[in-house]
Amino acid sequence: MECSPQTRGLKLQLADVNDRDQAERLRSGSVGLSRSSFPAESDDEAYWADLIGCRVVNREGFDFGEVSAMQTNGEHDWLVVVAGWIPFVGHYIDDVDRANRIIRVDWNAEWFE
Repeated sequence: MECSPQTRGLKLQLADVNDRDQAERLRSGSVGLSRSSFPAESDDEAYWADLIGCRVVNREGFDFGEVSAMQTNGEHDWLVVVAGWIPFVGHYIDDVDRANRIIRVDWNAEWFE
């Protein structure tokens, strides 16, 4: 399999898929990878899959709830919580505690009002 980024997703070349008709039958299909094939992330990186379900808490102890999804706008990523979206950038993210599944943020709860 070969994979390369494209404007609106990924371009895949799969083994045993040799013509357009075969590829068309796979449109909108899902592709999965074994976690063991993921490269190790550095200290300042995290896979989206590891962030979903983490609790998000600010410096004052306000609990925004769990990350329900991740989004991107092309410029940076966003944590999606019940109240709204929090930019997943160093300016607002204090710590990602993977062991305890908590993301600590510098984000005011009033900013969602």
